[in-house]
Amino acid sequence: MQAMHIYIGAALLAATLLGSYLGFLNGAAQRLSNDPRVFFGTMVEPGLTAQTLTGLHVLSDEGCGIDPKTQLNNCTAGISTPNGTIHFNYEHDMMLKPCLSDGDIVTLRINGDGTAVVTRAYRADGGV
Repeated sequence: MQAMHIYIGAALLAATLLGSYLGFLNGAAQRLSNDPRVFFGTMVEPGLTAQTLTGLHVLSDEGCGIDPKTQLNNCTAGISTPNGTIHFNYEHDMMLKPCLSDGDIVTLRINGDGTAVVTRAYRADGGV
């Protein structure tokens, strides 16, 4: 009987660990879209209302550096909105997509939890 309890406990632990790992992979896949136009990240300013804004201009992209844990670039883009400049922090693989840059035109979807998605509609340097 005791061996059966240990077996059930081990099976539950394995299922929990597998579920956590798969959840991590799913989150990473959502944050790292292969679409070169799409960036996942968070808003630097707290408490922004969930909304989608289109036709916004990127003013700057600063603080870009490689995160030693993920080997991804971590950047913060300043984006002009009708209510002022807000800041979007994101990670990306430079081999798949270049940083957002001054003059890019983007759509910004802010989620209620502070996460956000930026879709680049136009690259200022003429790229795709």
